[in-house]
Amino acid sequence: MNDTAWATRHRPNTSAARDLDHLPGPRQVSFAGLRFRVDADLQYVSWMGWGMYLGFDRDMGLSLWDLRFLGGRIIYEVCSVRSTISALTVGSLHDHVINFKVDLDVAGTDNSLLYTHTVQEEVIHPWLDDDWGQTVIQQRIVHEYIQDENKALLKFPENHRGGYAIVNQAEPNRWGVPRGYAIRPGYSPIYNTVVGSKRLLHNANWARYNLAISRRKDTEPSSSSTWNLNLPGAPTVDFHKFFNGENITQQDLVAWINVGMHHLPQAEDVPNTRANIATSSFFLTPLNYFDSDVSIDSTNAILINASTEGAPSNIDEYGVAAVQCMPEMVPPYHNIKLKAFALDYGEPAPVPVPAATGGGLGRLGELRDVQDDG
Repeated sequence: MNDTAWATRHRPNTSAARDLDHLPGPRQVSFAGLRFRVDADLQYVSWMGWGMYLGFDRDMGLSLWDLRFLGGRIIYEVCSVRSTISALTVGSLHDHVINFKVDLDVAGTDNSLLYTHTVQEEVIHPWLDDDWGQTVIQQRIVHEYIQDENKALLKFPENHRGGYAIVNQAEPNRWGVPRGYAIRPGYSPIYNTVVGSKRLLHNANWARYNLAISRRKDTEPSSSSTWNLNLPGAPTVDFHKFFNGENITQQDLVAWINVGMHHLPQAEDVPNTRANIATSSFFLTPLNYFDSDVSIDSTNAILINASTEGAPSNIDEYGVAAVQCMPEMVPPYHNIKLKAFALDYGEPAPVPVPAATGGGLGRLGELRDVQDDG
């Protein structure tokens, strides 16, 4: 068989054009202008009460710093060890696992690891008068704090009937429940399949779990290193050495979260691997962090009040005027050189911080009071 058209990136000449395929695809536009702000000098982005600094490192890639909502810090650092692993014995059959470092600071730096799950139990409801009696089988929620670092090398519960969260036991919300942020699986929450490979003896221990929680230390900036691939027996960074039985109750914690894909080859992988199979994600969602749904604060809402029969409804758009369907011209894209943060957490230039952040960088340069102190 000499036909190699299946391996080329060019469109095949033998295929009939798809109906309406000559039209460009749709794009998302902001009809009334952008609702986010970018400070190129500070490398700072803000949107609807959220704010964060952007950083870039040769080995870690893009990173997010001092992520705040309404002035309160939620995350100190998010970055990924731009290194991934591909393991199995044949090149076309392999796993991709990417590890993210998420340094959560939930209502402060004193945080705990909460495991919430359900159990099945049999109880008696004396008020029931059913044919099968008064015994019923039901679910019950169990809250459990994991206190030992060695027990924080985790996999998501079977059937996803439970999950993990970083909470602050000393900072309850209005209802007396500890404020927290849950770590939830998104698309393709995988870990490495192969265990015992000499090629991955100690250099990719981080890839064995869905997530792991450790105490934050300046001496543990990343789960791996550029040199780990070449040193499987004695790697530069051995992730398992981060976990030495320390207590993780109301401590400064870091979550190490894995995403990726199990790549089982198929014909549609050629010449480009399908985008959907290479998509993976995780979610950080508030867990009793707020007293109620904070999206109700947004004026971008429409309230339709009930009206009497036959009368038009009273519609309140909270002063946000409707716009025409003609968007503004999209400005040309400019590639802005980003500042790099070294692995020793070197300080950025001591510059004033936008008021939207509600303060300075905290640990990132200790500029929290720069506006007050001049």
